Amino acid sequence: TITGVTESDEGGYRCVVTSLLGMDTSSTAALAIGDLCSGELNPHSDYVALWQVRGDTITFAVSAKTTGWVGIGFSDDQIMPNSDVVVGAASTGSVSDRYATGRFEPSVDASQDIFNTSTSSISGTTTIEFSRLRNTGDAADLALDECRFFLYAWGGTVDGESIGYHSQRVASSERVCLPNSTVCPAEPPQVTAHPVDQTDVAPGSDVTFSVTAS
Repeated sequence: TITGVTESDEGGYRCVVTSLLGMDTSSTAALAIGDLCSGELNPHSDYVALWQVRGDTITFAVSAKTTGWVGIGFSDDQIMPNSDVVVGAASTGSVSDRYATGRFEPSVDASQDIFNTSTSSISGTTTIEFSRLRNTGDAADLALDECRFFLYAWGGTVDGESIGYHSQRVASSERVCLPNSTVCPAEPPQVTAHPVDQTDVAPGSDVTFSVTAS
């Protein structure tokens, strides 16, 4: 049990297990304090997107098993053209707000309407975090006060601001509706972390557990 947490402690956390055989790390779990809704989108075994809604601000923590880039997009038709996209990579330490006009690299928006961005990479899993307003007022951003199809992509190469073609892509089968934080669903989606494989721990060895901010 962790006591005395405040809103400044909100964010993604991982459990790190170390032993004589090495280290293993869980996927990211979200810590949420106060009046907000949160949930998880897990469209693939190698990809998870955690979201939190407080007022007009939505925060995402997106993780994928890759050392390349990780992205999430918002669309009206499940395909790439005319989609709002956010892409990040730990190798560059950057997260960018983009817009896709076709089936090629999304261009970087003139107005970067994301904030509180961060990236990390642990044990072959890359995580990007960012916040945005439900409605940024930018024509190149799709407002998330409406239900949208979500696009999940990861695994492409990174060369500065340029990103290569994704190695994996999944689209939500239905539109995703993010709730208002003051009107949360009766049973909101659960935020879970994938368990660490216990076979990676040597019997009788010293094992250390720790929780780290992602």
